[in-house]
Amino acid sequence: MNIPFRLPAQKDTAVLFMTHQWSWSIAKRFTRLLSEVNQKVDCFLLLHDDEGSVCQQWLQFLESIGAQTQLKRFSPKNLTMQLGYPYLNGLQMLPGSVHFPLLNFSRSYRYQYYWVIESDVEYRGNWLTFLNTYRECQAALLGAHIHCHRECPTYWWWNSLTLPSDIHLAVDDLHKAFLPICRLSADALDLIDEAHRLGWRGHQEVLIPTVLHLNGQAIQDFSQTAECYLGDSQNPCWSRTRLSTLRWRPEITLDEFINRGHGPLLFHPVKQDWVFDGRNVLQWRSNHG
Repeated sequence: MNIPFRLPAQKDTAVLFMTHQWSWSIAKRFTRLLSEVNQKVDCFLLLHDDEGSVCQQWLQFLESIGAQTQLKRFSPKNLTMQLGYPYLNGLQMLPGSVHFPLLNFSRSYRYQYYWVIESDVEYRGNWLTFLNTYRECQAALLGAHIHCHRECPTYWWWNSLTLPSDIHLAVDDLHKAFLPICRLSADALDLIDEAHRLGWRGHQEVLIPTVLHLNGQAIQDFSQTAECYLGDSQNPCWSRTRLSTLRWRPEITLDEFINRGHGPLLFHPVKQDWVFDGRNVLQWRSNHG
């Protein structure tokens, strides 16, 4: 396999804030992240390039705050050609191939660790403090809701996984993770890239932890080090206690963000037009430009 050229990194960790849309709340979410972590890690905006208004608004905003170099654009229609393997869902990145922009980024920029934070993740705390909590952790993957098949047999995406003909997995080798925020090591990304080249296909929440587990790499839940999210269900459920603050649905309300639990916590998905600035919540009217 040819190892692509990678630009050297000044710091050992990159944080990628990934988005496909523009709003003032998302822009403020990124600028808070940037201001809190940029002295210790390299922080980038990983933007789905719509070749239109979304990209233009981000360009203008980043120029206004002197952060143009933080922008790293990707084109979903070109990613499969650049990487050399297809999306799970044919011609579309969603669902299941959200890790492709990270894989492509890692080919050009070499870091020891890569954090990916989707733009609908909010943190009720200081981002640098959060990152430093895991500074000494050497796991190949850090994520939420990590389980083996036995612990979560009804998980929706198990059957998305297809393997090369010479690979045979035991059920106990199957693992899942919830990854709207996660950290991956450089070695982990190399293994995932190689697996795709060999013919592995599957939703990223299954493929990533399964490939790493099969290769003897450590996969670790955030909660093993610190309680940074509440609840054990990433899917809708009747129990408010079980419903996780890091979940697929329902959306996080402002009331839940403010009042649930105590201290620093991660929340997902935040779809409404508000943002935590590190001290207070800022809100915009629906017609805010």
